[in-house]
Amino acid sequence: MTTPLLTRAEAMSIIQQARDQGEVPNLQGVNLTKADLSGADLRLANLSGAILQEANLSKTDLTGANLCNANLRDTNLSWTSLRQADLSGAKLDRANLRHAAINESTRLHDKWRLIWEIVTTEKNKRKLPQADLSRADLRFVSLVGADLYQARLTESDLHKADLTDANLSHTDLQHVNLSEANLSRANLIRADLRQAGLGQANLDRADFQGANLEGSYLGMAILSNANFSEANLSWTNLSGADLGRINLEGAILTGANLRWTYLYGANLRRAIYDHTTQWPTNFVPSIAGAVNTD
Repeated sequence: MTTPLLTRAEAMSIIQQARDQGEVPNLQGVNLTKADLSGADLRLANLSGAILQEANLSKTDLTGANLCNANLRDTNLSWTSLRQADLSGAKLDRANLRHAAINESTRLHDKWRLIWEIVTTEKNKRKLPQADLSRADLRFVSLVGADLYQARLTESDLHKADLTDANLSHTDLQHVNLSEANLSRANLIRADLRQAGLGQANLDRADFQGANLEGSYLGMAILSNANFSEANLSWTNLSGADLGRINLEGAILTGANLRWTYLYGANLRRAIYDHTTQWPTNFVPSIAGAVNTD
């Protein structure tokens, strides 16, 4: 049975009635999907099991609130007070935790406490090998020179993040959003980037040797001087990307879309393609050393 949606006015009425009676506001299990509760006073409120997905809780006071098992996926919690709040079992996939007020008494899984610290405190050269940062809202974050070897970033949002000189080798980046991110000189050797979004990203001099980018989108990305030797680029969309002086030696290009790309100066020796590969007009891949498997 679907829980009916509660409006902001209805929620605030429940809270005010409880305050007037000297009781703790009880919003247990309510459905507040996409509700705008920004700036609301929800101190000590019982929101356990509440559905707050995509809600705006920015600058809301949730001090001491019970948010056990609440659904906070894609919720805006920026500048929100979560001091002494209980978020045990809460679902925080891609929640915006920037500048939220969290203290030692806040009950929060270590994974989300780390993500909160990353998005709130700028720090270069972080040591995060094998860290679980999956399904996190990491937009605009600075991870310059970070060590993310074998980290899990599956389905995370890293739009416009700065990963210059970062170590992302053997990292799980499936379905990640890296659109307009800066990955210049980053190490992505043998990283898993299947179905990743890298549109308009800066990948200048990045190392993707042996990486798996099957089905990824790299439209309009800057790939000049990048190393994709032995990488799997099958069914990847590279349309409009700058591939000048790129190393594609031994790369798999089956089904790849390379229309409107700049390939002059690119190394295509032993690169594998077939009739499904789309090339720029008048470009002859065999002359560049690529191998047709048809």
